[in-house]
Amino acid sequence: MFCENCGKQIPDGSAFCENCGARIAVEAAPAAPVEAAAPVAVAPAKKLTFAGLVEKAKAIHQKNKLIFPIAGAVLVVAIVLIVVFSILGKQVSMKDYLEISMEGYDGYGQMSYDFGDVSFGLRAAGDKDSKGFGAGDDDEYFLGYDRSDVPKDCRDNLKQAQKLVASIEISYELPEGKTSDALANGDVITFTIECDEALAEDLGLTIQDTTFEYTVEGLKPIAKFDVLSYFDLKAEGYDGYGSVELVCSKTASEKVGDITFEMEAGENRIRWTDADGYSSSIWPYLDGDVGEVFNGDTVKGKVDVSADILVSEGVELIGLEKEYTVSNLKETTKVDLLQYYKVEFTGLNDSGRATVTPTQDTLTVGEYEIDLTTGRWTKDGESITRTSVWVNDDWGLSNGDKIVLKTDSSNYTLRENGIKITVTEKEITVSNLASYITELSQIKDPSAFEAAGKQVVTDYLNDDWADAVHDSWFGRYSNQTIGDDLKLHKMVLTMPKSSSSYTKNTLWMIFSVTISDNEITTPTVYYFAVSQSDVAVYGDGSVCFDDYFSKHSGMTSYDAVYAQLIDSYNLNIEVSE
Repeated sequence: MFCENCGKQIPDGSAFCENCGARIAVEAAPAAPVEAAAPVAVAPAKKLTFAGLVEKAKAIHQKNKLIFPIAGAVLVVAIVLIVVFSILGKQVSMKDYLEISMEGYDGYGQMSYDFGDVSFGLRAAGDKDSKGFGAGDDDEYFLGYDRSDVPKDCRDNLKQAQKLVASIEISYELPEGKTSDALANGDVITFTIECDEALAEDLGLTIQDTTFEYTVEGLKPIAKFDVLSYFDLKAEGYDGYGSVELVCSKTASEKVGDITFEMEAGENRIRWTDADGYSSSIWPYLDGDVGEVFNGDTVKGKVDVSADILVSEGVELIGLEKEYTVSNLKETTKVDLLQYYKVEFTGLNDSGRATVTPTQDTLTVGEYEIDLTTGRWTKDGESITRTSVWVNDDWGLSNGDKIVLKTDSSNYTLRENGIKITVTEKEITVSNLASYITELSQIKDPSAFEAAGKQVVTDYLNDDWADAVHDSWFGRYSNQTIGDDLKLHKMVLTMPKSSSSYTKNTLWMIFSVTISDNEITTPTVYYFAVSQSDVAVYGDGSVCFDDYFSKHSGMTSYDAVYAQLIDSYNLNIEVSE
């Protein structure tokens, strides 16, 4: 048969159209027995919403307002409402079965949650009164239930309901940067509850609210205690050598939350006591090296504890880092000690020596006086300390080498007395060491050589002139005299042809002098040779030579002296005019 309202085919004998819900008129048939009306067929409820069904009921009424009386329309609406409430009765909101708890303080709140396995399991098994988290959900577990534990009308679906409960998985997403034990009022947590929805559908349930948001609220306000606000920077000593520390700025006792804080002026700690009488201390400190500071320096104070160490007592610690500016250090007396010392170089290139000597005997620095020769510092005649000045390398030097003039860099006694040595190192270039001469012209002023050589000849003749002049006639003659014409006749420079020779050079000074006695009718000119080996000259032209000279016997001929002492050797020779 066909519906007179919508025209669609429906089973024979239907009282209502299963498509549009319209009542079907049935004509009486007295000859035939009356058959029972077929059950009302309703479209799958889970696909219809309450609003949709109401709208459909209104549409049905509109289509049939000319056919049905008002009583018929009311009956249709009543049937629709029955269907609607039947559908809504099968919808389950998952968030109704999740109990979320918050405890603690704002910013440090702790979240916990529990899912109502028992209530949800009984609802899935058919108990329509289990509409959310129940009293028994705190300590019971639905998977352990057996048939005797559930109402009779729920026993047929018990196993399926237990499987559905076992499939539940709960997860949540916290705000960025948050943890579940550091939450604040207003934080929004997104929960997701997943289960086997196909199994739920088999049990006649429509699962809703599988993802929802929960806003944190009800956390108690937390009190804050600013630790470093009770500390000042204490500075002692002199600018540049001062020391600093953190000390409590005042004596006080303050109750914050359930904690009592106690401060004692001048101490470097804060004591705290909780409600149960337990006590401990907080010890601030200065970060980094603060042993040698200047006025105006910035130092950082720190507290090496966690800010949440007392949150269980309702207190958050703040002010765990703070910058302080150094001030009130006494003025230092500054001195560049090295400027009062000089370095002198002596000796030959490649084997020179350095000597440190003061440029003056004493120096006054503030209230103190230093003996620059000994390095001894005194105040009011009393010795307080001693400093040294030296070079890092003082022998085996060559021209152009770099050495360092130094003084004490960490004399703590001077620092404690407010004296600062501003320069502790100074680089010096080695210079003016002597070099071996290679030609006579390098001797700019031969007078020193001449005077020394003349004295050698004079001493030689005066001490033993008879042996020098007459040899075998020694002691036989009297009235012998040495003329006053002793003078430098020639200078000769000889150098070995081999550069590896031990002797680098020899300077010969040939002196002439007139000698006579009562046996010599004619005064005779004699020639004496004086030699000096390894002669060197400094950069300023001054000559470097030993005090020891070699002397040689006199001869009456310069050529004989030259031939015997000089020309006979295989040498490079240069003769002066």
